[in-house]
Amino acid sequence: MHRAVGTVCAVSSRLSRGAVLWRLVDALAGDTRGADEQARKLCDSDGCQPLAMATIAYAALCERQYEEAVSWTARLGQSADYGSDAWRRFTGALGRFAERHPDEPWVDGLRAQLLVSEGMFDVADFSISSFEQACADDLCTQHARRLRAETTTGE
Repeated sequence: MHRAVGTVCAVSSRLSRGAVLWRLVDALAGDTRGADEQARKLCDSDGCQPLAMATIAYAALCERQYEEAVSWTARLGQSADYGSDAWRRFTGALGRFAERHPDEPWVDGLRAQLLVSEGMFDVADFSISSFEQACADDLCTQHARRLRAETTTGE
């Protein structure tokens, strides 16, 4: 009996986790209601999956919490390979966000950050330049300087 309960719980846990991951996919498609909280719970309970990192970074961008968006984008860049599902979904979400909010410079700042994390310095240069031209407050300037420094040192 105990073994059966354990099996049911394990299956239920996998199904719940799968449901949460699908919810995170929805968030990256533009419906962020509650997804940030679910992603954080997933990170706290089961090691942080790249899709959860992408969701938290995107939700932070949507809430204009730029430092947090930068932090989670950095984590995503360290854990997700170029072309991975989380990477593609996050960059797609950034593109959709840019279409709805064309005056939001942080889309370029986060896109550049992800490209720099992959060593794609030439491609990142365009996003960095766009970011520098569109945003001149202290936080933007610091972020752009860090990105430029990484592109010149290759770190």
